[in-house]
Amino acid sequence: MSLSSLRLTLKTKQHMKSNYHPKQPAALAAICAVLIGAFAGNQAHAQSFGINFLGNTSDPVTGLAGVVSIGNWNNIANTTFTSGSILSSDGLSSATLSLSGSGSANGWHSGTVSDGGNGSLLDGYMDTGTTSSGIAAISGLTGSLYNIFIYDEGDAARPGNGGDWLPNYTVNGITYYTATLTGAFSGFVQGGVTTVNNNTFPTSLVYGNYIEIDNVAPIAGVITVSANSDTQTWRSPFDGVQLVPTPEPSVVGLSLLGSVLTLGMFRRRNK
Repeated sequence: MSLSSLRLTLKTKQHMKSNYHPKQPAALAAICAVLIGAFAGNQAHAQSFGINFLGNTSDPVTGLAGVVSIGNWNNIANTTFTSGSILSSDGLSSATLSLSGSGSANGWHSGTVSDGGNGSLLDGYMDTGTTSSGIAAISGLTGSLYNIFIYDEGDAARPGNGGDWLPNYTVNGITYYTATLTGAFSGFVQGGVTTVNNNTFPTSLVYGNYIEIDNVAPIAGVITVSANSDTQTWRSPFDGVQLVPTPEPSVVGLSLLGSVLTLGMFRRRNK
């Protein structure tokens, strides 16, 4: 190689090195990860549904509410409602809500302060008793799995004495027994759950204002939630229900890919 060729080669390499900015690929990778994460979040909430039963109140949810905070809640006058369309939290998807059972038209209220948010969500409720049940069937769902949040605050804590059995709720055929709170809303408390009813008092279960049942698969596009009549439990208050889809595997994969890309570029930069 001639001296002039060697000088040209060295100058070319120096020029390439001077124009290489290791922060740029890392920054691009970080942006990609953020965008992918945002996409995953949007996918997880795209078909969320919030249903608030008004009971005997006119206290709708008008803003954000729920353990997973969403807007566009469907305020249902359960004392007169039987069936109709509901909208997802982003307003882009619809499903059908159908109410049945002799207790679905009973309404009462817990007395929480009306605030257009979580207080209103826990105020009015479907008031099922010892001889009546209330059933909410949500059909037309397209997600594969949903986390279900059942809101269950009443006008008195249950069980309240040794004569009380546990409030209970059934999701797609599986029944869950819990202990329910009352009083002014100061935050969400997840109630303890058992699969066997009893009247042991005081109960060992945590008193809460909601229970969470995860990874529920719709049956032919339908998820059915009921507040039950079992001839023993005095009340199973049913304030509302929230359906939040779990991320699809492809979305989780994209998020992991973004994280791996970011890590790889970070390690390359620091070599």
